[in-house]
Amino acid sequence: MADRAPTQRPTTHTGSALLRKLQVHVGSNSSQLVGLSTLLISGSILLLLTGIAVTGSTLGLILFTPLIIISSPIWAPISVFLFFVVAGFLTFCGLGLAVAAGLSWAYRYFRGLNPPGSDQVDYARSRIYDTASHVKDYAREYGGYLQSKAKTRLLVPDKLVNQCRTGFWQTGRPYLSPLNLLPFPIIIFLLL
Repeated sequence: MADRAPTQRPTTHTGSALLRKLQVHVGSNSSQLVGLSTLLISGSILLLLTGIAVTGSTLGLILFTPLIIISSPIWAPISVFLFFVVAGFLTFCGLGLAVAAGLSWAYRYFRGLNPPGSDQVDYARSRIYDTASHVKDYAREYGGYLQSKAKTRLLVPDKLVNQCRTGFWQTGRPYLSPLNLLPFPIIIFLLL
């Protein structure tokens, strides 16, 4: 048993094994290998920069917290004022841009240059015109019938108005009260 040589385990480095596996998987396509190595390098650089940024901002917050707390009576009103100034400026700029875009669209539309959405506006205009003409025709056709019905119904409310003005509503004696006009809209609604 002593004459047997001890078995050695093959030493593998994880880096070289990873490269061998990549080479077997990727094969001889070097563009994929270059793309993967670029991805790994740029990812590790971005991860390092992220760690530096988080560490720097944490240390800055720790170091400047006492100064921020001591000067907060000054910074709080200034920050509120600056917030409203910046919000107002951005609102003004945004609304101004919207107005300019709307005026530009209207100018192009009325000049006949067919801006985007002009076909929808033309369709809506034609629908409104068609609906208005149908309502007008309907009113001409049934106008006489409705006028005759309205004349017969107007006779009864005039009588009720006179009774309410004199105060002889339901009691027979005159009195002035806002409640004496209360049944008037109810009766008009029932008559219609």
